[in-house]
Amino acid sequence: MNCVFTNCDITGYIDSTILQVAPDQDGIGARNWVKNDSWAQQVIMDNVSTTQMNHIRLKRTAHAMYEGLASTHEDMVFYTVNNIENVLQTAKANDGDNLLKHLDTLKGLHDHMNEFPNPDFHLLDIRFKTIILNLLPHSWRSFIELYMGNAKNANDPDPKHCIQPDTFIGYCMRNIKYRRRMTEGRTRMATPVAKTVIKI
Repeated sequence: MNCVFTNCDITGYIDSTILQVAPDQDGIGARNWVKNDSWAQQVIMDNVSTTQMNHIRLKRTAHAMYEGLASTHEDMVFYTVNNIENVLQTAKANDGDNLLKHLDTLKGLHDHMNEFPNPDFHLLDIRFKTIILNLLPHSWRSFIELYMGNAKNANDPDPKHCIQPDTFIGYCMRNIKYRRRMTEGRTRMATPVAKTVIKI
């Protein structure tokens, strides 16, 4: 939502850095502040769900609305992270499944967890690789173990153990496409070609 605030030029009203003007000091400035703050409130209301609206309906300023939303979401972060972790732990794919879609879903969940400001809620790289290892079929184990790291040596010089999750998923996706092409190639080669008999 911060992008919306920036594009609408209302960040100063959201974070309360543009202070409210007293009418007896500047009548025109006070009226302009009220109008601008009302516009900021409208922007917030146009970008929240019905459930979120319950937390801001009685707020009098855009800053108060934003604070209400922020505090509500902070209370829900633990439950959100817990739900994501449950999904990651139970995810499992078979050889016939759409593995590209599974990996894309995992990456989205990983990125969502790591967006939280508190790093204690982040998903560590090695933990994420382990989740991918558990997601993919057993036939992938020899490929993925090359990138899992060395539990006995934190200074293992093998660069494959230090790659970032995005790069690791990219390798997996390329390998999926390669395996798919190989399977399709074998299928074409195994398909018998009908012979045309020419009668003379």
